[in-house]
Amino acid sequence: METLLPGAQPAEDRPPRQTHKVRKGAMRPAVAARNAAAKASYRIIPLKSPAPPENRAPVAKIPFPYINPHQPHPNLDSRGFPDSLVSRRQMARSEKYSFDKLVEIYIRYAALKGWSTRREVAEDKVDSWLTSSIGPVGIAISFHEEGVDHLSHMGIDAGARAKSDSIQHIMVTLAGTEYPNEDGSSRVAAALTCEPFEVLGFAHEPGNQYDPRAFRVFRRLTGKRLGYIPRRVVPSLLDYDRDGFVFTPMLAQIHEPDRIMYPPGSPDRLKFAQIEIVLFTFRLAAGTEVIDSYAGKWEEDYKAETPDWDWRHLRNQ
Repeated sequence: METLLPGAQPAEDRPPRQTHKVRKGAMRPAVAARNAAAKASYRIIPLKSPAPPENRAPVAKIPFPYINPHQPHPNLDSRGFPDSLVSRRQMARSEKYSFDKLVEIYIRYAALKGWSTRREVAEDKVDSWLTSSIGPVGIAISFHEEGVDHLSHMGIDAGARAKSDSIQHIMVTLAGTEYPNEDGSSRVAAALTCEPFEVLGFAHEPGNQYDPRAFRVFRRLTGKRLGYIPRRVVPSLLDYDRDGFVFTPMLAQIHEPDRIMYPPGSPDRLKFAQIEIVLFTFRLAAGTEVIDSYAGKWEEDYKAETPDWDWRHLRNQ
């Protein structure tokens, strides 16, 4: 027997419920009417370009095909870092470059730096630079016009290599530093026992099971391996060797691991530190005094341009 609450009607006496069938994806009429009323109240405000300040002249139209006055030019400041304040209209060139000419300029610069010289890669670099100022094409143009490599602190100094100087240098970040040596010792720990700008050892490993062209870098005092020359740099070293150059590596910097991925206090944090060396390349005819003077001048310039050059505080972590 059905139990009814006070005031309730029996089921047989109740009126049928009114239901609305709404197809999938449709809105109820009340919701549709509310949305239509809301859209009718919207105001469309046209976007306008901001007017230039009164104390600045409007941007002049540059007739060169590769210059966009509204995008920053990938120029470098005196320390070798990108300077976003330098615009392309301030880098007006004395000659016009077609797309193919820019590709040729970049390929010549890439060959000196030891980068890929495949034409499809160069065309992609030029296209990215034309549309968004991304990439080293602007540096290649500056080198083509001025003969100065503004990326000499990264990899090979293209200017010195183009002039075939008797003494040159290559900045290299060692590979394989996160792996232990045969005796289980850490390669980064071995680097931390070195002194700043210590001269290191350099040798070819033809019997390396992973790469017969591998070059190892080690500490001369202990023989502990610190890492390997990156594989992409080896072809350039072979070119230097064929030209009669010899090599002497020097410890330049030990970069602390990323503090977000490897926060201080985490286990094996320094295992992922990066070891950067400078590889001096010179002909034996240059003379010992000239080589020492060149290395000393490089060390002074590096200290002046790199405030955090002293990495010895990492020994306490």
